[in-house]
Amino acid sequence: MAQIDVEGIVQRIRRWLPLQNPLGRYIHNNPLQEWEGLPYEEAILRAGLLYRARPYLRLREFERILKVKTETQEVNFSQWYWNHSMRGVSRLDRFARQDFEKSQQDFLIPLVSTFLDQGMAHWQNPFVERGLFEYFRFKVLNGSEWNRENSELKRILLEQAQWGAKEWIARELDECGISEDRWEDYLLEVAFLLKGWSGAVSRLEIHEDLRWQGKKFARLVDWLAILLLVERVWNERFSVSPRISEFSFGKIDEAPWSEHRKLQDALNETNVSHWRSLLTTNPKMDSSPTEGTRDTGYQVLFCMDDREESLRRHLESVSPEVETFGTVGFFGIDMLYHALDAAVPVALCPPVIEPTKTVFEYSDVRTGTFFAKERRSFALWSFHYSRSLVRGAVLTIVMGIAGSLPFWFKLFFPLRVKRIAEFFSLERFRRVPTQINFESAQGYSIVEQANLIEKILRSCGLDRNFRDVVVVLAHGATSANNPFRQAYGCGACSGNAGKPNARIFCEMANRSEVRKILDSRGVLIPEKTIFLPACHDTTTDEIEWLPTRTPVSGQVMDRISSYFEKALDLNAQERVKWFGSFRESRRQDTRRTRAHVSDRALDLAQPRPEYGHCRVACCIVAHRELTRGKNLDRRSFLVSYDHRRDESGKWLKEAMYGTVPVAANIIHDYNVSRLDPERFGAGSKLPLNLTGFLGVMTGSKSDLRLGLPTQTTEIHIPLRPMICVEAEEEALHLAIADHARLKRMTENGWIDVYRIDPKSHRFSKVEV
Repeated sequence: MAQIDVEGIVQRIRRWLPLQNPLGRYIHNNPLQEWEGLPYEEAILRAGLLYRARPYLRLREFERILKVKTETQEVNFSQWYWNHSMRGVSRLDRFARQDFEKSQQDFLIPLVSTFLDQGMAHWQNPFVERGLFEYFRFKVLNGSEWNRENSELKRILLEQAQWGAKEWIARELDECGISEDRWEDYLLEVAFLLKGWSGAVSRLEIHEDLRWQGKKFARLVDWLAILLLVERVWNERFSVSPRISEFSFGKIDEAPWSEHRKLQDALNETNVSHWRSLLTTNPKMDSSPTEGTRDTGYQVLFCMDDREESLRRHLESVSPEVETFGTVGFFGIDMLYHALDAAVPVALCPPVIEPTKTVFEYSDVRTGTFFAKERRSFALWSFHYSRSLVRGAVLTIVMGIAGSLPFWFKLFFPLRVKRIAEFFSLERFRRVPTQINFESAQGYSIVEQANLIEKILRSCGLDRNFRDVVVVLAHGATSANNPFRQAYGCGACSGNAGKPNARIFCEMANRSEVRKILDSRGVLIPEKTIFLPACHDTTTDEIEWLPTRTPVSGQVMDRISSYFEKALDLNAQERVKWFGSFRESRRQDTRRTRAHVSDRALDLAQPRPEYGHCRVACCIVAHRELTRGKNLDRRSFLVSYDHRRDESGKWLKEAMYGTVPVAANIIHDYNVSRLDPERFGAGSKLPLNLTGFLGVMTGSKSDLRLGLPTQTTEIHIPLRPMICVEAEEEALHLAIADHARLKRMTENGWIDVYRIDPKSHRFSKVEV
């Protein structure tokens, strides 16, 4: 047998596999992020071949959106796909392979799903330490699955009982009859037979922080060896030749998609014209800093999230004294957060950032009640001990009976049940007051705290003219019976709510020691200024004022709360226009509108608690004066940046690097899932089932579903992400040139960057 660099081949194909995170760490990635080295138009066609997915919307969808009529016939996608991926293969072979892809699920999916289990099962797989291939060998030699195919696998494995995964891959590549220069393509095609599971194996192998309790997991080389052996048995049984993907070589026939590409370009240009007109209409030409005076007003530090755009706009309309800013929703706090009643810590920072600190929440036992402490003990006990045969059965029966009556009430009266639960939770079982220890041995030093506060405040232009109150507003989302809950949370907090981040940021900013350091650096925070943490629930449209050691006076708190309530009323009225279940005639009824959005969030039968980032198309990095008073229709991320306070361009980089890649990831996640909801996305949410706390399958056995469900993307319009930056030309070019991924995305057309001149407000595309 020839010497083959199996490890090198496996590493080279790994980059093309889907970015499949466990559901608990589900976060918006550009599913085709590794393709950004190719021009977008080429990448989307090659990805379409590999994923068997449509690379563009259908012509009738373009016609509906653009309101045009085309005479071109719709592309026969199946024929285009088979012409590239199975050129010269008979129709009988095609049908045989389709049958194989269905039948292999009966054996392979239970095998890999039980091995990758993220804590649903009480018993740990005894083969975890020995590896997935050894588990496969054991199942084949001792199992009865697959009958005829299994007996053939037994014979093959017994031929060389001492071989490991690498030896079997080398043998299969050597004997498959495919030239050496095509081995990678063949392995990739085999991996994409179950692309979701292949992506999950790859991610868990590389990223230890994604694994359940950090234990060892499957290696991609093991999984590929299994797939190759199963593929070989099937090929021999039906005398079928190995299939090779053509995504990575040769010329792709783009002709069938020429009309689609032309319409997509027209759609992108329409989007550019819309934002150019919106952002250059009635600009404020005064480029001098507005010093102003400190008065009874207040400031709010929002997350850049597009769903916060409407709340920010409405708050400014009802409260002229407010000044708002937008920044990253984790507020620069890169931590693992261990909540008081949590079994394991969670990352509250973007997935691209490795948490450097571990922060713990602890209770003030002197004021805690017996019931509250017991409730936390029960929560931890039920989490850890409900997964055995006896305890699990008892808990299921007892808790099922106890929860049956509230279940039916919650199904038909979700909001009333919530109000009743809140009453009893507040009056009878009061939560334990907690503090967050962010200065332990694993936490932040005083200097690190000052660095963190300075970075966030300077990057968004809030380094002077502080008001008496600065609200730091995190956000999260409430939803019921939703496996994609993380997709509705704060993307900068790995899909979780940013409450701890807001609390910690305020505690740091309120410290006199931190302010002394900031004062020496030119960030002058008056002694009277108080940073106040809060959290906006984007589904129920409610504000939760979070505990702080530096409270605001009752009168000031009441005034600010009243402004937020008015803004939330208007925000809910704007949101319901997209919900078909709410009659237009009721939109002016504030009480019914707020109740409706809350009901959707709490309704067990509601597949659309909100539309998330649906329809988002732009990211604006600029001073708020550029967009204040303009209705951006919840379609843009808003990042605050003041070019007048950044002569060196340093803070432009800080403002862009933590936000623009995140915005591009989210937009592309929605775009790709919308292009082909079944193959790039997760399909309908309704038949999906959880598996091993790892992901979702359609029904009881299927590939792990990728991307977003149809209910999240159905009104989304796929558009190339626009990045609009108000900055000096040289500073913007340097910021892009110094960030490898931004430069790559701009050069290859994955994003369009437009500069808004601070003086003339001229709108021009940036060429790199």
